[in-house]
Amino acid sequence: MNDMQSGKFRAIFAVLMFAAVIFPLSAAQAYIGPGAVVVVLGALFGPVVAIVASVALVALWPARYFYKKWKRKKEGSVSEELSVEDKDKAIDKSTKANAGDSHQDSDDGYGD
Repeated sequence: MNDMQSGKFRAIFAVLMFAAVIFPLSAAQAYIGPGAVVVVLGALFGPVVAIVASVALVALWPARYFYKKWKRKKEGSVSEELSVEDKDKAIDKSTKANAGDSHQDSDDGYGD
């Protein structure tokens, strides 16, 4: 055989060997089960959710602050509208309600 025929023979032999290795593979040998897919999705989904949650927290923090400030201001304006007598009644009610909460008045059965 001369060099030209030897080169063609090697090329054909290489192509046939490549085809013999690749073509017998079927889809069943490349099957990825649902367990692996769930793991991959969890690994990708977890960090995405963490990043979105942290960005949302940082973005909504000022809104939360101003909402609480607005709510306190609104409650303060309502309390200013109450008369002095209404405030005294509210204080008396809270004092009576808190009087039963003290430990001195509790009857726990130990007689102290």
